[in-house]
Amino acid sequence: MSKLKHYSRIKKLRKIIIRGFVILVLLLITIVIIFSIPSVQTYVAKKVTDNLNETYGTDITIDRLGLNWRGEVDIRGVLINDHHADTLIYAKELQTNVLSFRNLIAGDLGFGNINLDNAKLFVTTYKGEETDNLYIFSEKFNTNSTQEVKPFSLFSNDLSLSNSTIKIVDQNLETPTVLFLKEVNLVADDFKITGPDVAANIESLSLEAERGFSIKDAEGVFSYTSEAMTLKKLNLQTEKSTIKGDFVFTYGEKGLGDFIDGVTIDATFDETKLNTDDINAWYNEFGPDQLINVDGKFDGTMNDFTFSETEITSEGNQVYGTYTIQNLLNEEDFTITAENHSIRTSYYELRRLMPRVLGDVLPSQLKDLGAVSFQGNTTITQTQLITKSGITTGVGTADLDLQMNNYTDPNSASYVGNAVLNKFNLGKLAGTTSLGKMTADLTFDGSGFSQETVNTKVEGSVSSFTFEEYTYKNITVEGRLKNPIFDGDLIINDPNLKMEFKGLVDVSKEYNQFDFEADIEYAELNKLNLFKRDSISVFSGRVEMDMQGTTVNDAEGTIEFLQTFYQTADRDFYFNDFLVTSSFEGPVRTIQIQSPDIINGEISGEFLLEDIPNLFQNSIASIYTNYIPAEVTTNQYLNYEFEVYNKIIDVFIPELQLGDNTKIKGSVASDESKFQLDFRSPELIAFKNYMGNVNIQVDNDNPLFNTYVSVDSVYTGVYNVTELSLINKTIKDTLFIRSEFKGGEAKEDLFNLSLYHTINPEGKSVVGVKKSDITYKDNVWFLNEDNNDLNKVTFDDNFSTIKIDSLVLNHENEYIQLAGVLRDSTYKDIKAEFRDVNIGNIVPPVDSLRLKGNVNGTLNFLQKNGAYYPNSTVTIDGIDINDIAFGDLVLDIRGNENLSKYTVNTTLTNDGVKSINARGDIDVSKVNPMINLLVDLNEFNMQAFSPFGGDVVTDIRGLISGNARVSGNYKSPDILGRFNLEGSGLKIPYLNTDFDIDDGTQIVVTKNKFDINTTGITDTKYNTEGTLSGFASHTNFGDWELGLTIETDNLLALDTPKTEDALYYGTAFISGTADIQGPVDELTIDVVATTEPNTSFKIPISDTQSLGEDTFITFLSPAEKEALMRGEALVEKDVKGLSLNFDLDITNDAEVEVVVDQENNSKLTGKGVGTLLIRINTLGKFKMWGEYTVLDGIFDFRYGGLIQRKIDIVPGGFIVWEGNPERGRIDLTAKYETDANPSVLLDNPAANRKIPVNVLVDLKGELIQPEIDFRIEFPKTTSTVRSELEYKLQNREQRERQALFLVASDAFVNDDFGGAGAFTGTLVDRVSGLVNQLFSDKNDKYSIGLDYSPASGLPNQQAAGQVGLTFSADVTERILINGKVGVPVGGATESAIAGDLEVQWLVNEDGSLRINFFNRQANIQFIGESQIFEQGAGVSYSVDFDTFKELMDKLFNKKVTIEPDTDPPVTPDDSDYMPVDFNDKGTNEENDNL
Repeated sequence: MSKLKHYSRIKKLRKIIIRGFVILVLLLITIVIIFSIPSVQTYVAKKVTDNLNETYGTDITIDRLGLNWRGEVDIRGVLINDHHADTLIYAKELQTNVLSFRNLIAGDLGFGNINLDNAKLFVTTYKGEETDNLYIFSEKFNTNSTQEVKPFSLFSNDLSLSNSTIKIVDQNLETPTVLFLKEVNLVADDFKITGPDVAANIESLSLEAERGFSIKDAEGVFSYTSEAMTLKKLNLQTEKSTIKGDFVFTYGEKGLGDFIDGVTIDATFDETKLNTDDINAWYNEFGPDQLINVDGKFDGTMNDFTFSETEITSEGNQVYGTYTIQNLLNEEDFTITAENHSIRTSYYELRRLMPRVLGDVLPSQLKDLGAVSFQGNTTITQTQLITKSGITTGVGTADLDLQMNNYTDPNSASYVGNAVLNKFNLGKLAGTTSLGKMTADLTFDGSGFSQETVNTKVEGSVSSFTFEEYTYKNITVEGRLKNPIFDGDLIINDPNLKMEFKGLVDVSKEYNQFDFEADIEYAELNKLNLFKRDSISVFSGRVEMDMQGTTVNDAEGTIEFLQTFYQTADRDFYFNDFLVTSSFEGPVRTIQIQSPDIINGEISGEFLLEDIPNLFQNSIASIYTNYIPAEVTTNQYLNYEFEVYNKIIDVFIPELQLGDNTKIKGSVASDESKFQLDFRSPELIAFKNYMGNVNIQVDNDNPLFNTYVSVDSVYTGVYNVTELSLINKTIKDTLFIRSEFKGGEAKEDLFNLSLYHTINPEGKSVVGVKKSDITYKDNVWFLNEDNNDLNKVTFDDNFSTIKIDSLVLNHENEYIQLAGVLRDSTYKDIKAEFRDVNIGNIVPPVDSLRLKGNVNGTLNFLQKNGAYYPNSTVTIDGIDINDIAFGDLVLDIRGNENLSKYTVNTTLTNDGVKSINARGDIDVSKVNPMINLLVDLNEFNMQAFSPFGGDVVTDIRGLISGNARVSGNYKSPDILGRFNLEGSGLKIPYLNTDFDIDDGTQIVVTKNKFDINTTGITDTKYNTEGTLSGFASHTNFGDWELGLTIETDNLLALDTPKTEDALYYGTAFISGTADIQGPVDELTIDVVATTEPNTSFKIPISDTQSLGEDTFITFLSPAEKEALMRGEALVEKDVKGLSLNFDLDITNDAEVEVVVDQENNSKLTGKGVGTLLIRINTLGKFKMWGEYTVLDGIFDFRYGGLIQRKIDIVPGGFIVWEGNPERGRIDLTAKYETDANPSVLLDNPAANRKIPVNVLVDLKGELIQPEIDFRIEFPKTTSTVRSELEYKLQNREQRERQALFLVASDAFVNDDFGGAGAFTGTLVDRVSGLVNQLFSDKNDKYSIGLDYSPASGLPNQQAAGQVGLTFSADVTERILINGKVGVPVGGATESAIAGDLEVQWLVNEDGSLRINFFNRQANIQFIGESQIFEQGAGVSYSVDFDTFKELMDKLFNKKVTIEPDTDPPVTPDDSDYMPVDFNDKGTNEENDNL
């Protein structure tokens, strides 16, 4: 029941609702119908606008207002006029939803949605007014609180604006239209107008502006009040740009009318991206389609604002910092202040950003600055620029502290400041590699930039400046540049340049003036990279210039060079002062050079200096018909005459050396036919080619000849020419040339050439050969014997294509014909045909090579794309090398029809045996040609290789057999083979050693290498042995290098005989290793070894000549000696050839001999120990390092052909070499022991007695000029006699004289040359030497000599002379006999026979124990007494020991223990105690003297 009641209630409620809805619908329909009536719409519209106009004093009209069928208010023809009754706002149609009709009628406008179509907003500032009409209109809704008028209020949930127009006009401007926007479409919500305030939340906005600018979409929060207009959270999108941020425009009473100065903008840009295409709609100077990122804060008016936290970037452009800009848009002084600015850009980025504005303004030199960063603080006004900033570029950095006033006026601008450059690369900025980085600190204070107004003082320092890759340091500059005369100092105090410039440079007048002095104290041009030819290149001198003129062509005055000096590593050049004078006499100019050692002469005429090279070029080349002259000014001429000295040529062109009295004279003019040249030089060297007596005559107007050249001799080092003459003459269009000369080392090659040159119709040069002859190896060969027009060579101007047409060379029945084409460097096609040609007649002469063989066939040589393709059918019959028959050679290389494949079959057959056989093929059809070749050698005689060893290796001998496969890439094939040697060997002439190589030695051949397995070698003279191993490498059979090693326990390393020019000679046996390495033309043999017995090394250092120095020895290589004899200076060559480096450990088994005077055969011979490093080269270089200590030696002293004496060398002396052998340091003492009577030196001699005397010769200092000092010792005489003798000999001159007489004659001499019988003794010594040579056997088993002792009959000395024979003999190996027999002469009695005899018995094998028997004359002989003889016997035992303990061990064969050292007992000093009965007065006894 209850459920039914509930259901009934629901049905009643439903009916009520339905009935209410129907009534509401009918009411709405009725309202809509009513408001659709036009009269009703007009009434309502008028009611509303009247209320607004009455309330606010506005001028608003609405055509009609109604409600459409959708329930929306439809307003038509809305018009709002401004205070000038002109349109402010117009809307053709406005649709909205009225939220409250009651409020609407009451003037409180509240709408749901507002849709405006074709709306227009015209904001106008009228002429003479400061406020725009929109602001005035909005102010009418601004009701003060004291008024009772209700403020205007309009709000809408949503606002839609479509196809509308906004236009802002300021009639006070020259261009009134400020902004014109069309097709404005807007969607916003929360749209409110309260009084003068407008607010809306913009959801989307699009519009089209002038110049193609359009907004595609925008959103943000908008508000407009009487004080400010605000855009918050703005996100505006154009076609390519995005603007994001918050913007507040605050204005005063003038509203937006004073936008430049009256509107304060507070804007924040956040991730804003501006495309230059959009900017170009307003300022079309930016590059297309570039994106600029903007972040920062804008605060201020358009004419006075600060942009802080700036981050503006565009590609490579970056701007950071805080920028304050004032009055930029006014005519008043503007100010731009940048604080902590950081601007980064580059030349290319700036041009790209604003190509039209900056493209033609920025200098192209700024390209090399790279990225530029400008950081610091800068202020710019209309008249002043102040900056303290740092600039970082790709070429360096700079710090500027600058203040500049009136910078826009170059005449009145003033400036003061400082610039610090740090490693600033001026070369990149200037576009030259000569300049480099510069570091400087410069201060400037001045005014003016133009030539007339500049007046600047500059001073500062340049700490570093790079020019030509050298960094100069310590440069100071101080001076003034005014009008624009520079007057000041420039000082450079660099380690390699010390220079001071003082003077004046005036370029302000019509004629520039130069009046200065440059003092160059020191300039190392090599280290400065200004003159790199010489390793040391030092220049110094003074330059004084007094000259005026505008260019070099009208300069008049003098330049004088004073105290000029130039130094190289080898020479010093001192130049006399020289003067260059330029003067004019009317139009004729004369340039005169006055120098006694550089160049002396003058040129005169009417000429331009820059045209002189072309004048000579045109005149010389005019003899060639195809020459196109260079352009020069007409009506020029000059006459010249100079004498050229070699000193200046040697400095600047060392490749050219002129002889004395070299002269050149002649004339040249614009008219090429007026050229004359006369060059004469007695000799010259050009690029290492010597030419003697050179005469060159050129006369373009001579009817007989144009050019005549004669040279007596030409030495090239490769092929020498003598009696050269050449003459030419141009007839019509052909240049005829005739030349004759001799060639070859023996000057037996004769050349008689007749040539011509012309131009063919195709414009190509043709050089033809008329009948000519060449005599070569005594055979006359004819070129073009038939004298036809076929023998010629054709080529174009740039020699890109050369065609050889049938050059025929013949000798009797021997013919060689040559033809072909050459194009650039990649293609050559040469064809040669041989007919009965003796190969020995055409190959260049090679020392020790005699070659025969009859050549027939053709040889086609094709080079294409870097590869060589021969095609040959050549046979050489009867090959004979050095009179050894090698057989017949067939060289058969044939190509198929398209030359894509070649077959090779080459054989050398001798007596039916194919000693060489190479067969296979070459396939060139592929991109990389391939080769497949098998090479067999069967007992090939290696003597064929011997002539090609040159001077390094000779007598290559033996037979080689084996085979090798050559396959793979034709340009770099793989090689694999194995060969065996039989009966092989070779000789090294420089060492005079000859070696046999073991039979069966195996050589393994690979791609770029020949490996020699370890094998034995034996010297053929002494049969010493060693082992050889290593390799020979090559690059495509070129650039051969060796890597061989020899190891031995005892091998002959040197066996050279004595020759006139030998730097060393002797025989050397070594144990150790020898490495032979390097290119074959520059081999190096490194020997690390120890000398073995029988080694004898001799250095004839006295084969020298003195060259103006007070030296004992001057070392000259044979080449240097030959050059000296010719009076020439030898040009130093790079040392090549065979180099030998000996690192020797010298033992006392080796004998070293130094010949110090080859003419007299004086020499030092000794044995010793030491380590020597010796560097020897086949081109004459000989260097030594090390120390040699002499243990035993003899100085064979010979002098003047009279003195000959062997003097023992005291053990322990040494010679040290530190490079040059002549500069070795010597420290030796030679001791000559003799007996001599000193009576002639004593004041009171009482006896006639010879005493032992030692003459010591000390040699110290450089070997080339040692210091020699003589000492005389008296080892066995009383102290009284010794003291008196030493007193007599304390004078050095006296001591040297006595020493020489002692060495020469075994006697002293008094001041009157008493004892001069010494000269007789000297002659006897020479005779004795001859007798010794005559009667001595080869094995030194016996010797007989003549002996003479001169008599002395002086008042204070009486001694008998003696003539006799000396003899020595080795009876057996153990019994030795020495003696002499003589007859006294010149004494009291001459009938007695005097004789000395000594017999030695060597008891043991080594001879250390000996028993001596003797009979000898007594040393003392009193006046009037007969001769006294002494007889006796003795035993001697010699043993070597270093310590007493060692001596005991050797004597007693047992060890001796030495007690430790103890303190010795104290003994009284000799000065405190004297012997008993000591006579301190002395006793005067006559016999105490002896």
